Amino acid sequence: MKIRKTIMETLSPEFQVRHLSLDDIADLTQLLIANDIATFGESNLTEERVRANWQSSHAHLETDSWGVFTPDGKLVAAAEVDNQAYTLFLLFAGIHPDYNGRGIGTYLLHQMEQWIIDHMHLAPKHSRIISSPTTSDKNKAAQQLFEHEGYSIIRRFWNMEIEMHEPPVLPQWAEGITVRTFVRGQDDRAVFEMIEGSFQDHWGHIPQNFESWTQDRLNNPHHDPTLWFLAYEGSHIIGGALCSYTKKPERGRVNNLGVLRPWRHKGIGMALLLHAFNEFYRRGTHIVELGVDSQNLTGAVRLYERAGMYVTRENIAYNKEMRAGVEVAQNMGS
Repeated sequence: MKIRKTIMETLSPEFQVRHLSLDDIADLTQLLIANDIATFGESNLTEERVRANWQSSHAHLETDSWGVFTPDGKLVAAAEVDNQAYTLFLLFAGIHPDYNGRGIGTYLLHQMEQWIIDHMHLAPKHSRIISSPTTSDKNKAAQQLFEHEGYSIIRRFWNMEIEMHEPPVLPQWAEGITVRTFVRGQDDRAVFEMIEGSFQDHWGHIPQNFESWTQDRLNNPHHDPTLWFLAYEGSHIIGGALCSYTKKPERGRVNNLGVLRPWRHKGIGMALLLHAFNEFYRRGTHIVELGVDSQNLTGAVRLYERAGMYVTRENIAYNKEMRAGVEVAQNMGS
């Protein structure tokens, strides 16, 4: 596919565009909440969660984001490129529902594509480069925009949750398997290697480095080691459920649930999930959610359904090849 080398576009003079900063997080949260309410009728976003997402090691707001403002300073649209090793670029954008249909989405998509083009030289030589935006299955305007701009649907992701009205079933552990919580300074490297090993065959996985992972996960101000549950066989970590909690709205989240391949199909994933459910319920948190690739090859969707979880939202991931080459991200062509 031929990609334009230079994109020169402007918005209507009524709007002003600049890069965002952490000072814009409160306004950004309100924008995203308005977007959610227009799309889903509700929102569970919080400023706490938005700030945590935009403080990751991948986020460089001063160069990789755009905000669209009215003359009186109201933030009406925002976008960000999440750079994954300069080979996979995840695109995120939100537009206030009162400002749809004014060309803002097209403008922001082109700005992000131009950013990718300008940074291609930093990718590993001969590597394939992919632009990948995601949108809700309910956002028909965004879907039409992506298709018009040469994007193809590559994947569908689900948000699943469970609302527990009574104590959940207790986990049943395979013989020789024990569970405990994470200990900082002792388990750091082993948990990182377990997560990398568990997810290496998942679609779109790009290997992380330990330093970035530590910054994103362990140095995150909302990291709670008492919600990281680790499964052991002997002295070896063979799986884990890495969870978090938000107060408003009150809910738990399973951020990662992984089991190393030699220990799969032994009920360890289900036991970890039920262990997390029981701990959240004990603490008075009755809603637990997670995100999953609907085409996951490890049987994760079936496991979550058996545990009583159900789909609450669907997001569609699109791909466009910006440069042909050798695949770096796992299974991105399928």
